[in-house]
Amino acid sequence: MAGGTKSNLFNTGIDLIFVSFNRGPFLKISGIVPPDYAAEQALHAPGWDLGGPSPGNVGPGRNFIQVKTGGLVLPQLILKLPEVEPIAIQTYLFQVIEPGTLTAEFLCMVLSGGQILGVNKVKGFATPEIA
Repeated sequence: MAGGTKSNLFNTGIDLIFVSFNRGPFLKISGIVPPDYAAEQALHAPGWDLGGPSPGNVGPGRNFIQVKTGGLVLPQLILKLPEVEPIAIQTYLFQVIEPGTLTAEFLCMVLSGGQILGVNKVKGFATPEIA
């Protein structure tokens, strides 16, 4: 991309990456550190709440997910999940931010036993974290 380099999970390096599910606390997640791209130990996927999403968990209905990287908060993503009994939950987060313009994209995908339960993507602008 002309005029700047994209920052993502692969090249964020020492910048900390945090995620918040349903307005729960921001939790540090593992990243991939250049130049070897060796994955660090990952956190478990957020818990599943059959009664609907609660702070820190995901579940049927509307889920609010935010990612913070290097002190910038990406646009909030809303992910709707079905009312199902999950088998084995996996959560994948993909984020891209253009440092020059703070244009950001964020995608979240939730799988159960290898089947996609929900996926959504949001575009917008990253905003500085409010201390």
